Amino acid sequence: MRRILLTFLAAVGLMTVNAQNLNKIKDALATNKYAEAKTMVETLLASPKNQKNPEILYLKGKVLSAIAANPKERAAMPEARLQALDAFKKSLEADKNQATLFLTVDNYQPVFSLYASGFEEAAGYYNEEKYDDALSTFKTTGVIGDYIFSQGWGLYALDTTLVYYMGLSAINGKKEEEAIGYFTKLADANVGGTPDMATPYRYLAKHYYDKISKPTIRIGQTKESVITELGNPNRISKTTTNNIEVELLVYEKEKIEVGIDVKTFKVNYIHIDDLNEVKFYNYINAGLKLFPKDDYLPLLALDHARDKGDIPTLLKKYEELLAINPESFDITFEYAGELFSETHVAESNKRPANYNEQCAKIEGLYNKALSLKPDSYETMLSLGKHFYNQMLFLDEDIYKARGTNPDVVKKKAELQASLDALVNKSIPVLEKVFTHYDASTSLKVGEKSNYKSACTLLNYCYDKKKDKAKADFYQKKYDEADKRVLIGDTKEAVIEKLGKPTITSKTTTENIEIELLVYETLKIQVGINIKTNKVYYINEIK
Repeated sequence: MRRILLTFLAAVGLMTVNAQNLNKIKDALATNKYAEAKTMVETLLASPKNQKNPEILYLKGKVLSAIAANPKERAAMPEARLQALDAFKKSLEADKNQATLFLTVDNYQPVFSLYASGFEEAAGYYNEEKYDDALSTFKTTGVIGDYIFSQGWGLYALDTTLVYYMGLSAINGKKEEEAIGYFTKLADANVGGTPDMATPYRYLAKHYYDKISKPTIRIGQTKESVITELGNPNRISKTTTNNIEVELLVYEKEKIEVGIDVKTFKVNYIHIDDLNEVKFYNYINAGLKLFPKDDYLPLLALDHARDKGDIPTLLKKYEELLAINPESFDITFEYAGELFSETHVAESNKRPANYNEQCAKIEGLYNKALSLKPDSYETMLSLGKHFYNQMLFLDEDIYKARGTNPDVVKKKAELQASLDALVNKSIPVLEKVFTHYDASTSLKVGEKSNYKSACTLLNYCYDKKKDKAKADFYQKKYDEADKRVLIGDTKEAVIEKLGKPTITSKTTTENIEIELLVYETLKIQVGINIKTNKVYYINEIK
């Protein structure tokens, strides 16, 4: 009886000692004495009897979680976050019910703090451009997040924001394969949301685009030149594509099939069995489904179609992309430009069979582009050039329509009416372009070229209207254009164009030393970057 009593008293004494020590740890934690709390916890856990005590283990995790959340304390113990997670795990293993009770009382704050402080620390590294540290810390945070989710406490199976920043950190840290892995997780899960989330689809599509085998064989190439370049095919067979008889040349090693039109003996289509191409299209299509207004994915898809040299396929791709995003200025403008190049050939006898239909289509596309971006002077000028090219062919057709035969006379009158209508459509749009550039005192080289083009086209239009005064006006503007000072001109070029300045002085603009050339009669001042000896700005004197 006495031995039992002594044992009981000893146990009570031990419990009292532990309770007192635990309270001391809690007090130290409450007063932010983290090092002191950590030392006391480690002292208790040094005893074999305490190494499976769920409360001591839980307190260890809580202390380390607090250290991990404090930048100053964390600097001395960077491994605190994972050690805290390990302590929480051991507490649960020792007594799940007790450990869960401790977590519930604390509203799970200590364990969620590990995740929150980890993300915050990683984001800090990312913003400081310390991408390796950011990636490492995001990974640690991911381990903690996965454990929280596995216990059913919260978060998600796929932490999209965390994985997204892991991918960005990997990209900036030049760890491409890791970035591919993280972004693949997001894209394969069809993650959408804010426009930023288009980045994984963009990155993956570009990655696989760069890996696609680029054929040197082109549409329209002769059969003989294909064999000269690739050698004899492994197999030859006959098939029909789009109602065209095709001889199929199969190159197994290169994984290329080349279709030869049996009538023309020229390449009709090219197919490459390339898994990279499959993945490229997968991510293009998945990205556009989620982000139909993305401006990068369509351009990449068009680049790939253009690489193949298959114009019908390229034009079809434009149609597909416009169906997805009909309000895209870039796709609309580029599509018009692609059709422009295919339609406006140098010789009239080589006009496409559907010339008139394509001209109407081009005009419609440029007008649509202008409805989306009304101040696009590039589009206005392109539309003017489109009209001009049609007028040149009409001029030629009118010249060829000779004789007094009533049918010829009627035809010539119809052609002249068509030309007059194009002249009248051209003038308003081209005068907008002219007025915009003529009013500018600081044209760049490309803008000067546009200005001169507008002058040329307007001179032609007014010549057709037999308005000599206006035709001469635009010719004079064209001739004077080369005397206009441009951004990037050398100081010597300025003086050659304008003569010696009335006044010169020195000044500073945006921390750049400037020599100021003042032309009082012309009412302009030209700022020359002293370092480059080139025009930096041009201002009117008011």
